[in-house]
Amino acid sequence: MITDKEIKEKGMQALIGALGRAQASRFITLTLQEPLNYTEWRKNIFDGQTMEDLIEEIGEFEKNRDNKELIS
Repeated sequence: MITDKEIKEKGMQALIGALGRAQASRFITLTLQEPLNYTEWRKNIFDGQTMEDLIEEIGEFEKNRDNKELIS
């Protein structure tokens, strides 16, 4: 199990990787100003996706993650 600190670090790395530093900072600011309604978010996150879509997406994620670990 990873620590809370590691989760925060990986989360920030993911945000910066996906959005860049400036947009990641903006995202955090927006989140603090307008707290996320987790219940609504959870209901809608997979809206319109089939189980097959999700399985394919997970497979792609795992493949990309494995490739990145080999490079590191």
